[in-house]
Amino acid sequence: MCPHDPSTLTRRRLLVTFAAGGVASLAGCTTDTRPTTDTDTPASRTTVATRRPTTTADDPIEVRVANDRATTVAVEVRVHHTDELLVDRTLSVAPGEYESVDSGIRRVGEYRLAVVLDGERAVDRTLAVDAYDVRTGANVIVEVTESDVRLLREE
Repeated sequence: MCPHDPSTLTRRRLLVTFAAGGVASLAGCTTDTRPTTDTDTPASRTTVATRRPTTTADDPIEVRVANDRATTVAVEVRVHHTDELLVDRTLSVAPGEYESVDSGIRRVGEYRLAVVLDGERAVDRTLAVDAYDVRTGANVIVEVTESDVRLLREE
């Protein structure tokens, strides 16, 4: 086997081939996000398009209450945005099941989630909702266990 024979595949040639392919696959993936000024030439300016975050009726942000207890639980769910009450619902959740409610969250911002279980406030948190959450319908999950109530966020 000759080291200069083009028909032989060496480790070095394989790595060079993969590296070249990786660089080629990233071509055009970078953008210049510097703000433009009047002194910039037209060739040096990069336009970055932005889209407003939206939700669809098919994928709103929901509050899902999962019950990992051995008995049915009644859970009150309240969602506030500034002074506006978006949701005030009581869900009855059977053991091993979950129930969902539309959170009413449609915009980027801070929202207050309050969960009451057995007459006592179990969760009282501020949710920072960003454009990704709104765009993807990232749900809020309230997990009720025998010893705890946990708040989780979908990504």
